[in-house]
Formats: sequence, structure tokens, C-alpha cells
Amino acid sequence: MAYLISEEAQDLLQDVKNFCDKEVAEQCKEYDVSGEWPKAIYDKAVEQGYQALEVPEEFGGPGLSRVDVAALIEQMAIADAGFATTISASGLGMKPVLIAGSDEQKQHVCDLILDGGFGAFCLTEPGAGSDASAWQDHSGEDGDEYVLNGRKCFITNGGVASFYCVTAMTDKSKGVKGISMFLVDAGTPGLSTGHEENKMGIRTSNTCDVVFEDCRIPAANLIGEEGKGFGIAMKTLDQARAWMAALPQVSPERHQRGSRIRQGEDPVRQTDHQEPGITVQGSRHGDQDRDGPSDGCPCFNKDGYGTSVHEGIRYREMLCVRYRNGGCF
Repeated sequence: MAYLISEEAQDLLQDVKNFCDKEVAEQCKEYDVSGEWPKAIYDKAVEQGYQALEVPEEFGGPGLSRVDVAALIEQMAIADAGFATTISASGLGMKPVLIAGSDEQKQHVCDLILDGGFGAFCLTEPGAGSDASAWQDHSGEDGDEYVLNGRKCFITNGGVASFYCVTAMTDKSKGVKGISMFLVDAGTPGLSTGHEENKMGIRTSNTCDVVFEDCRIPAANLIGEEGKGFGIAMKTLDQARAWMAALPQVSPERHQRGSRIRQGEDPVRQTDHQEPGITVQGSRHGDQDRDGPSDGCPCFNKDGYGTSVHEGIRYREMLCVRYRNGGCF
């Protein structure tokens, strides 16, 4: 039985299959061994517009439904999971802006994607494991700018992205309600990439640390409102899980018979969503001006990880938060 997808997506699904059979499946095997990011393959994918599957129609994209995109991502994963991960994670990086950003921010990131760029979602930090947790990165206000300091790890597309959506603490005294979301363009002074993961698989997808050292961004780069970052991040993950689920479902047996969604069923079944389990570590520093990192939190000062301090700028350190069912992005 066929997918319940739009006619446009049905045509595109065949195009994606043909492209992956010709340009991805065999070629990515070599890159999966070498660990090199296959830029030439992604350049060809960009020529087909596959990096822009999730751009809304009002911003110049195809305006596909979530089911449409899930079907296309699954087809890509049949050829190579790393290739599919790069494409889907780019859409993930765009979601915080589409969920809560201004029209100007939405147009900006969509233009970057349409021009052949990729997005990255910077959530996980050292010490967090696979949780959306242990956040230490912080931002301090300095006039009409924010100053970001800290490190994110396991960031898909971290080394190849054109923009980043980044969680950071703006008011520790408010707990998770003090977490905010920011848009940072690649090339912003103070933004760099660090350790690149040498993964066991999915090696055609770039995964690395993203580092912020006195990274100044305009106040207009705040996504939504201050203190709304945790909610934006959770909504982002809620939307992205269906895409991630499309990848591991692919098997040779399923490849032969094709993927199916039975007519009348909701392909993204809603389940009871438990409240995240939260634990907070570290001392409270509030609005103090500091000239060195705190030694009150065990997550600080770990081999250069954790929060560094912007001298003379008032800030609040990132607290440690445990999100029981989170994931690495």
C-alpha cells in the first residue's frame, strides 16, 4: 500500500530514489570508511533542492507535509543513513526559528537553506550524556548584544552548518525558565568548531563540538522571548522524533516491500508525554559580576569544557538539567 503523501511528494519520492541509487548508495560506502564528509555528494543533493525539503512554501520552499518529509528521509536512509541524517538534521536546525522566530529570522534561515546551506541544532553539552541536559552555556547582555560562552557537543552538521540554533542560560535563578534560544550565523566571531567525532557508523554525517568564546550576537538574534528556550527546544524535539524514527526502520527486507502507512492511521501517533525529570546541580550566582568560572558546580572546569566568563559582563551560568528521554543533536 502506498504512502499517504501528496502527489508532489510521490513524484519527488521517485526522484529521490533515482538520485540515491545513482549518486549516494555506492559512493557513500567509500566515505563511510574514510570518514570524510562527502561534499561532492551533498553539492549534487543541493542542486536537486533536497536540503530544502522543510522550507515552508511562504518562504520559497516546497511546503511539504511532515509525512511527506518522513517518506523522503526514509528513502534517503535506504541508501545511506548518514546522508539522511545530514538532511534531516538540517531541518532540525531550522525548526526553533520556524516554531518561535520572527518573520525576519524565518526568512533569513530559509534563504540560507535555499542557497545551499545547512542548519544545526546546538543543544547537548559535555556532561549531559544523551540527555537534553547539564547545560552550562550562558549568555550575558552587553547593551544591545548577547555574549555567548560555552561548548556544545555531538552536534550534527556542526562543522558544515550555515547557522546554528543554540540554547543558553540567561537567568539561572529561574531554572529552566531562564533558558533562552539564539540564532547564530556561521562565521560569527567567537564561534568555532572543536572535536570531531570518529563514529562507528553514519560517518557521512558530520558530528562535532561547537564552541562559543565571547561570541557576540545582536539582541535581535534572540528566538522568541528570554526564558522560552527550553519550551522551544522540547517542541523542536517533538517534531523531529518522527524524522529520526524513519532512519532506523529501514532494513533490506523492508526495502524490498516498500514502506507502508495504512490508510486511516495517523503515522505520527501521539503518546503520553511525561514531564522531564529535572535535577539541578551547582551553586546559585544570580547577577553577580565574576572574573572566573564557578567551582560550585562539578560540571565546570572539565578539560576546558563548561562555561567560561566574559570579564566585566554580568551573566548567569548555565545550570545542570537532566531530561530523562532526551537525545543528542
